[in-house]
Amino acid sequence: MTDTLPILVLIRSYTDHLSYYDDWQDAVTRHPGFDVTVRNIAAEDQLPTIAREIEAAPFILLLHSTNADGCALLRRLMPAFQARRGHLAVFVGNEVNLPLAPMAEKFAFLADARADLILTQFLQETGEWYYQPLEGATVCSIPHALNPVAYQPGPPLSARPIQIGVRSFRYGPYIGDTERVDVHRLFQRLGEEQRLVTDIRIGDGRFNRKDWAAFLARCRGTISTEAGSAWLDRDDVLMHATQDRLKALTQGQIVLNQDGLARRMARLLLPSVLKRAIIRALGGRLVEDYNLGDHADEATIRAIQADLFTADRRAPYHTKGISSRHFDAIGSGTVQILVEGRYNDILVPNQHYIVLNRDFSNIEDVLVRFNDISACQRMVNDVREYALSSHTHSHRMARLEESLRSI
Repeated sequence: MTDTLPILVLIRSYTDHLSYYDDWQDAVTRHPGFDVTVRNIAAEDQLPTIAREIEAAPFILLLHSTNADGCALLRRLMPAFQARRGHLAVFVGNEVNLPLAPMAEKFAFLADARADLILTQFLQETGEWYYQPLEGATVCSIPHALNPVAYQPGPPLSARPIQIGVRSFRYGPYIGDTERVDVHRLFQRLGEEQRLVTDIRIGDGRFNRKDWAAFLARCRGTISTEAGSAWLDRDDVLMHATQDRLKALTQGQIVLNQDGLARRMARLLLPSVLKRAIIRALGGRLVEDYNLGDHADEATIRAIQADLFTADRRAPYHTKGISSRHFDAIGSGTVQILVEGRYNDILVPNQHYIVLNRDFSNIEDVLVRFNDISACQRMVNDVREYALSSHTHSHRMARLEESLRSI
């Protein structure tokens, strides 16, 4: 019998509205091949203890939550990572150029910590290309998967009251890729025209895992795109250029940079009551740097994107992929209308989902397919069985265990 692998698993627990964080933690802790100790780096008073455990652990695994929104807490543990005796594996979260969590910052952490195994959501060939500068690291593609315990089939499609339901983060202008924004607007308009019964909220109204599963079970269908952007670089050049253009439009307003000196000092020195009073006094003059797009009109944003995100600047590999939300819908037996894409070559168009052309030219055909409830019921039943056969978190953990044992 093969011995279990002793693994120190680091998480950053700070929200229950990103259900895939819970899914991956559950998957690792339940995997029979692992003997897991979980530590939360958001518990800052525990960082000295965590540092000692990092130095001694045979295997250290960083889940997506530790770096998806930045590496500041991980940086405080850098001496321990560099002094460690064991192997370091890192699930990279949010593999896209974001103001709050730049990819350059993640590259710097991976390099300085001398990560042994980089676990990417990209296709294997994309991950090998993208992380190629990190010498000595092995790249392994481990995309999202189905949690069949948390996401179970709801009522028959014919009994679900919502035809199209969506909860999603809003993609900022710095992403460059507008597919998600555009498809949400298309179906919001269809709802306004009363062609569909919709419940679409973008940017707010996110659920915890239990409520998200319940919401999906009330929806006959949902809409989405691949996650990520076709424009991806390692040093965030396009993101910064977009932000600079948007900042130039904020005349008379104070832009708060997340990593600026003023913001860092305020976090450290000012009581919460005083910070709230300052925000109230300044009112609409304060602009968060990651929300700059909220202060520009749509025509201006599209003009900036057209100028910066040109065809010659697209990544040379496919840098978009399947997300946890796609598998959540599969588990809930909810029909997916998805903009055409590769979806990590896991999902087959018009077999596992209804495909919508990028230019939306087939929308009428999509609606006809969607309204064929019998065919859609067969589709959701079949795709769930397919996912259960080869794309659950248990399958991903087997792949992870194989990769860790081969280091």
